[in-house]
Amino acid sequence: MIVHNISRDIRNPLLKKSKTLDGYSFFMDMVEKTEQDGASKEDAIRETIAYCIEHGILTEFLEQNAREVTDMISMKWDENIAREVWKEEAIAEGMEKGEAKGREENLVANLRSLMKATNWSKKKAMDTLDVPPAMRKKIAPLL
Repeated sequence: MIVHNISRDIRNPLLKKSKTLDGYSFFMDMVEKTEQDGASKEDAIRETIAYCIEHGILTEFLEQNAREVTDMISMKWDENIAREVWKEEAIAEGMEKGEAKGREENLVANLRSLMKATNWSKKKAMDTLDVPPAMRKKIAPLL
């Protein structure tokens, strides 16, 4: 996948090739600068929409989709937040895998104890403990 930086602070030939892309880049830059000047995100977006419509930048699109634009830009990608979410998801996934492995190890230990105490076969012990078919195939070699 190719990713292009379309920020206005770089000289990007893509912006010269596409009026729409250039307008989007201008729009995002103006929202950011207006925020840096102290406006709230919502006020910065509203001011930028009004400015762009008045000056012929993405006019038709903004007139038709101002609400959606406001909603989408308000939720602008934040890499730090994304990294935090990915980290939390990875931790949760690791916990789930660890818990599943612990349950599996506990089941194997219980089956071994049951088989030893009763002299039952693997099949009878697994039947007694209602071990699901997919799990049986996985743990049978461990017994």
